[in-house]
Amino acid sequence: MKTTFPEDKEILFAYHSIHDFFDVYIVSDALQYLQDILKIAAGKKIWKSSCPYSVLHYIVQLDKLSTAAFIIHNNFGQREQAIMNGSQKDPDFTTLLQASIGSKRGDNLWSCFPRSLTLKQFYDPYKSLRKFCEFMSEQNWKKAFSELQEYALSKRDISELYPPHNMIKLQLRLSQLIEACHLLEVRTHK
Repeated sequence: MKTTFPEDKEILFAYHSIHDFFDVYIVSDALQYLQDILKIAAGKKIWKSSCPYSVLHYIVQLDKLSTAAFIIHNNFGQREQAIMNGSQKDPDFTTLLQASIGSKRGDNLWSCFPRSLTLKQFYDPYKSLRKFCEFMSEQNWKKAFSELQEYALSKRDISELYPPHNMIKLQLRLSQLIEACHLLEVRTHK
């Protein structure tokens, strides 16, 4: 007989933060905003896609998503229903697609299927959260979010702080964070 323990308030807060993020952004929009902000911050341009508040709001929401990832990772807050059985040699593609689609307006097969995650990370999104948390400390991520926000809203180029190869790693980890958290949202929030 399997015993389950109630989740503590911090872990519940983390999952609610993930839910709140995807209440505001569908996964394809969240990834597009990330691309746009990184592109503007890396160029000598100023954010003109929409009002500057959208950058500020997105960065705050991304910071909350990051905090949720650290809470789940550090407190071992994994939920069993988020992990798929990856023991099949040839996975059923339809099952994989259905495991990545949310029920929100704008969610479809094409926009929801994760492109930054490995197959192992797709089966177990917590592996991606672990990589995200090991890449930089929570304090360094908060600093990076602040710098991204600053450089996206100014004409300065962020490459003086982050060389191009570091920006690619930063983009990959943030994309994986968004996609992994989306899978957690789809699989655990019923």
